[in-house]
Amino acid sequence: MPTLLVAGELDEKYVAIGKEMATEMPNAEFGVIPGAGHAAQVERPAETAERVRAFIVARDHTVDGEPL
Repeated sequence: MPTLLVAGELDEKYVAIGKEMATEMPNAEFGVIPGAGHAAQVERPAETAERVRAFIVARDHTVDGEPL
C-alpha cells in the first residue's frame, strides 16, 4: 500500500524517524515540509496539503472517485 510519511523540516527527531521508516516500508515515500516544526499541518497547512495532494495524484488522480 502506498504510504506518505511527512515531517516538518525543523523537527529533526521526526525527520530522522521518517527517513528511516520510509526505507523499511515497501511503497513508502518521505516528504519534508520546509520551514515547519513538529506540527507541519498547522504551521504550513497549504504546503502540507499540496504534498499530500501530489502524492495522491501521482498514484490515482481521484479521491473517493472524484477527480482532483
